[in-house]
Amino acid sequence: MQLQDIVPWGRSGAEYARMFALQPEDLAGRRVLSFGDGPSDFQVWARGQCTRVQSVDPLYAFEADAIAERIEAVRPEITKGLQESRAAFHWDDFDSPEAMVENRLATMARFLDDYRARGNDGQSYLARALPDLDGVMEADLGLCSHLLFLYSAHLDEDTHWTWLQAMLTKVPELRVYPLVRLDGTPSEHVAPMTTRLLQAGFGVEQVPCHYRVQQGAYNFLRITR
Repeated sequence: MQLQDIVPWGRSGAEYARMFALQPEDLAGRRVLSFGDGPSDFQVWARGQCTRVQSVDPLYAFEADAIAERIEAVRPEITKGLQESRAAFHWDDFDSPEAMVENRLATMARFLDDYRARGNDGQSYLARALPDLDGVMEADLGLCSHLLFLYSAHLDEDTHWTWLQAMLTKVPELRVYPLVRLDGTPSEHVAPMTTRLLQAGFGVEQVPCHYRVQQGAYNFLRITR
């Protein structure tokens, strides 16, 4: 699948639980940061399970209607890309590309309802663009879904390193998914990031998950300090 830019396209909190192998003890009584959350409904899903959840994304500088317009604008490109690259995906959870798109639109509608209700109050949804995390809370667990490694054609090695370092100033544990590019091939940045992180004293491991949507995207990177 090829995209010309990083696009706002949200996955559900239930999908987050699977892609990051989240257990009740990962959330209960803990503060969670979700980087590059975009129009995901993870915030809505996790809010009742954590002490506090904060979603961080430059998208939140915009009003809900503007975000909805952008989602609608990229919808044809996403649908076309899925149709043309069916073999790059598993279809156990969705019957067709069109069904996947409808599921995503329902997820993003839940996000938009919550975003309209809460607004960009600097608490639940915080508008920040990596590596600038000024004002972002410190938390127990960080999640980064469908940003680093996936967009390896858009973000170079130094950008990956700078952004990882920034996120790790806010959390002692960071989970990043997936470890493949948009076309399903392993990201060329995983190995050098692993080396740099180990040299900097972090713990790094690839952890299997039970989320099966994109072919080859079966692990997340767990980083600890």
